[in-house]
Amino acid sequence: MAELVQRRGSHPAVLTFSHFLPCLQVNPEKRYLYQPMLAKAVGSTYLKERVEKLRPDMHIFGHTHLGFDMVVDGVRFLQAPLAYPTERDARATTVAVGQFPIQDPRPCLVWDSIAGWVPPYRGAWSEYYIRYGRCPEVTNILPAYVAANLTPVSRHCRVGWIRGRMPAWLFGPLAHRLTETRRVVDGVHQLMAGLHKLDAALRPQTVEVGEFRELLAEGRCTVVDVRADAACPRDGVRIPGGIALPHPALTETFPQLPDEELLELCEQLLARDGPLILVGSGPGSCLEPAILLAHLLRLFPADLKTLRGGSRAMVGQG
Repeated sequence: MAELVQRRGSHPAVLTFSHFLPCLQVNPEKRYLYQPMLAKAVGSTYLKERVEKLRPDMHIFGHTHLGFDMVVDGVRFLQAPLAYPTERDARATTVAVGQFPIQDPRPCLVWDSIAGWVPPYRGAWSEYYIRYGRCPEVTNILPAYVAANLTPVSRHCRVGWIRGRMPAWLFGPLAHRLTETRRVVDGVHQLMAGLHKLDAALRPQTVEVGEFRELLAEGRCTVVDVRADAACPRDGVRIPGGIALPHPALTETFPQLPDEELLELCEQLLARDGPLILVGSGPGSCLEPAILLAHLLRLFPADLKTLRGGSRAMVGQG
């Protein structure tokens, strides 16, 4: 090892490899892991020390099957997993780096003899941490895909994301977001058509106008106007403080927005610790968009609320 470190300075570019992770910073925090125990089986202090001494320009690793391209302490860490077919099908956005492996199955290029290192690839989790950093001290906020494996979910935990953060999968490459969104939309359509049963415990809760106004006045909710004409209501009724997200025009397609627009929208939707309250055109009009948003934002449908009676109820009660 000492000889390798001594020779390091004589090489203009150094690339190192390992199967396991050299540092925890390239693994999502434990609360985000579908298999939380993975955090205890990803690397070693020995491997970490070797990489720190060699100081490579790039270190390629594997093991977690999460697409990742990020600089940590001056070293570029890259994971371009081939992953299992089931993983590529179920979560293409978090497997991928750039277009690899789903859209472009050719080996992922890391070095060109003429151009040198390739530009950074887009990976969902690495983009998430580049944007927000890590908060390991937060242990009581869980995305739905983790909370679903905890029965029951502790009353001290909240299902969702840290306030103002976009779900990690939406940072994934556009082509993969579209594929995953289409699968979610098709599944919700089948659910609403009665092809699958919706557990009553998972249905969105309803809220009365009085409680709605109280939550709104105290800033303890985010209001989402899902009427088809939410952007320009034909009846002239605008929802105070509401985010216009017309259904189905935008509820089914917002993941395909340009990256910056998508980020702004999602950070607005999840800006508060309180619930999302959906307002529709009338009774029953919010069920489908609520289930859809829950799936796309990785929330539980039961954690969303719908305004009983929709915008008409607001008019009726002044």
